Amino acid sequence: MKTKAIQIIRWIILLPVSVFIALLVSYFILVLFMVPLNYSGYPWLFEYFDMLSYFVTGFVFIYLAFFIAPCYKHLTVVVLFVILLALWIVNTIVPNPFYWYAFISLLSIVLGAFLATILIFIFNKKPSAIGVNSMIEIIEHYKDYEPPKAVLKSLKRLIRYTDKKYLVGISYVELTNTAALNRELRREKTKSRKKSGFLHDSLGWYCEKWKDEPAYIVLLTDHIFSSNLSKWRLYFNFPVDARLSMTFFHELGHHIHKTKIPEYRETENVADDWKFRLYFQFVKMRYWYLLLLLKPIGYFYAFLFVKRKEK
Repeated sequence: MKTKAIQIIRWIILLPVSVFIALLVSYFILVLFMVPLNYSGYPWLFEYFDMLSYFVTGFVFIYLAFFIAPCYKHLTVVVLFVILLALWIVNTIVPNPFYWYAFISLLSIVLGAFLATILIFIFNKKPSAIGVNSMIEIIEHYKDYEPPKAVLKSLKRLIRYTDKKYLVGISYVELTNTAALNRELRREKTKSRKKSGFLHDSLGWYCEKWKDEPAYIVLLTDHIFSSNLSKWRLYFNFPVDARLSMTFFHELGHHIHKTKIPEYRETENVADDWKFRLYFQFVKMRYWYLLLLLKPIGYFYAFLFVKRKEK
């Protein structure tokens, strides 16, 4: 009953929330570019960024609708794109005093929506086509500790969007806390970069396959999501994924180093290299839209900075 009510609420808020946030992002882009353009000597570029804001509006509108829709996500995206396209066609037929501005603005929105639709169908594949969720068991073992609700879903996402060839050989991933460790693990010591310390002080560890014991990864949730992390961040997927991935991909890097691609150098450095490599692959697959939004902004500010330096 509760799940059904949540689905109904998501359908109700789908359009207003998507439109509001898309317009908010559009306004943010105008403000972001308007100030540097006025002081850079290129005020005439403002008209082009005005159209860019409309393009981003269409893009964000479609993607948010895809994210909010509780089901039939791809169908919802197609229907909304067709509606936007129909509005643009109607605008071309019906004359109005602001014909050309409305024509170009709506065309920019439609093009942004079209790009978002294409990227959604390309990158948002079914989980079975990307990772091997079913092959890896996730165990939750806590004692006197309530983990953030987003942790389990975050770990599933990390596994889902990781290349399956790197996950082969991992039997399970255990989410636990320090209080749940047995006496032997609490007293056990480990070495990292020639420094020794207690195992329970770490963020997690990897145990390679030994005789009949399979390889597995342990993540200490209470250390990873310590009290210094703002609670409001736990309501968003990206900060949770970023925090958990740093430990999970590091330990997975040890597994890759041991079983797939051996290297003759410091094991922690190798694991760190794999950590960042796997993390960027994950971001490209799961949060590709952030890269699309941030890269043009970075190039634009780099362009302004270089031009100003040349002057």
